[in-house]
Amino acid sequence: MAEETFNPEAGSGGANTSCDDITTQESANALFDTLRDAAGGSATADTTAGNAGFFRGAATTDRYDRLDRGIFTIDVSGFTGASGDVTGVTFGLYITIKSDQLGTGHSIGLVASAPADVADIATGDYDSLGVTRLATDLTISGITINQLTYFTLNAAGITAVKTAIDGDGIVKLGTRFDFDIDDSEVSLTWANDEFTRIYVSMADNATAAQRPVLTITYSSSDIKTVNGLAKASVKTYDGLAIASVKNINGLA
Repeated sequence: MAEETFNPEAGSGGANTSCDDITTQESANALFDTLRDAAGGSATADTTAGNAGFFRGAATTDRYDRLDRGIFTIDVSGFTGASGDVTGVTFGLYITIKSDQLGTGHSIGLVASAPADVADIATGDYDSLGVTRLATDLTISGITINQLTYFTLNAAGITAVKTAIDGDGIVKLGTRFDFDIDDSEVSLTWANDEFTRIYVSMADNATAAQRPVLTITYSSSDIKTVNGLAKASVKTYDGLAIASVKNINGLA
């Protein structure tokens, strides 16, 4: 087995092919669904750290005033294997602050995102995040801060990565709290100015080891090229899908 790692790029726009960003909806004394279902109010780019998730109680009972989500796009076009060789994927976030003041047992989940521009997240991308879990949620109480904490991608998540490898080369991820994904406020316990929060290092962080990281594990092959072309760029060999070919000229 072999591994390759990829990070969102620092900065945004310009020559970037990827980035990370925090999208936020704020509204005074709002209903849960008002914040959750909004189109989005702001986006924070080019920051060293930010909220992968943030939800805050407002002054009025059972009302809230802010919900944050994270968006992470990762360029995997340089992956040297083939999508069919991928056996596992993780996504790591360096979490520096955690809080669960609006109840207990909450978690942060990993979903797909669909920003209009993968290199420059905008306000309107707030509602581009999906609700299908791409990994098992990370329970807030079980997180150890000031270290990388990893989502282990499930079948849907691995398929999304494989699709990116075979497609535009960009993996598009997002983070949402469990109650945000599930559209359920049953687990929430309102309190004025209290919040549930996951705060993480971002791609612009000066310490490389603290930046978001996607790790792809794949079965290594002795075959690097086929007829002069990189194996990853070859889709078929002798009429067979390259992923189904076990050896060429005696090489695995």
